[in-house]
Formats: sequence, C-alpha cells, structure tokens
Amino acid sequence: MKINNYHPPKSSFLSINKDMRLIIDKILNNDRLCKLLYYTSRDALEKPKLTDEQKLSLFGKNIKIIPKLYVDNEVLNYMIISFDNHIPTSNP
Repeated sequence: MKINNYHPPKSSFLSINKDMRLIIDKILNNDRLCKLLYYTSRDALEKPKLTDEQKLSLFGKNIKIIPKLYVDNEVLNYMIISFDNHIPTSNP
C-alpha cells in the first residue's frame, strides 16, 4: 500500500510576489545570515546586529533578486534569489 506523504506546493507565476515576500522575511529575520552577508571579516558573527537600514541595504547589492547577476568587485558576499535557471555573468 502506497502512502502519499508528499504534496507539491501550490505555487504559480501569479504567486511570485507572495513567495518573494516570504523569502525576504526569512532573510531579514535571520541575523546570522545578515551578518555573514554584510561583514566580510572572519569574525562576522561576533560583530553587532545589523540595523534595519543596514539589512535593507543588502538588497540590490549583496542580495540580488534578478535573473542576471553582474559581479561588483567591491562586494565580496552574494546571495542570489532566482525562480529560473539563469547563470551569473560578469559586467560587460
């Protein structure tokens, strides 16, 4: 007898905004992850918590929410959020 324990998530193209909001909330509520993205030193986890302004500054710079990633030589830590299989590229 087969027991079906897996139920695929009910998601569609129309729910991308809702899905993105959930992902962003999870990232912003994870102080450890935010510290690792913001600070580039080995003692990043011992540094002070980020302010809301510092966390928001991660988006667009350290956290990219676009299918094409341009590598910025000044930013050392990246997180890519993608709903497709796009490959990061360097600046033209």
